[in-house]
Amino acid sequence: MIDKCSKAIIEMKNSTPSLKDLNELKTELYETKRVVKEYNGLRGKLDNAWKRIDDLEDEAFAKESIFRFIKDWGGWIAASIVTILYVIKLIYDIYIMIE
Repeated sequence: MIDKCSKAIIEMKNSTPSLKDLNELKTELYETKRVVKEYNGLRGKLDNAWKRIDDLEDEAFAKESIFRFIKDWGGWIAASIVTILYVIKLIYDIYIMIE
């Protein structure tokens, strides 16, 4: 019986981590926490960079849309304004001739 207890105690002593093992584990845990913090910081910076890229792409698309609208409809708008001004001038000239 004592022999079995001694074996159990020796096995328990051998299975429990030593102080050196615990210190190594503590160091590894600290290093892991440091790396995770660094990763989270980099992840935040990456997310911000992607957001800025998306904003710049949206801004470029908006500018392109405005220029495309001006290119497509600018001539028609200018022609309409000139036509309206010409009609106003024509009406004015007719009015002056009548008086």
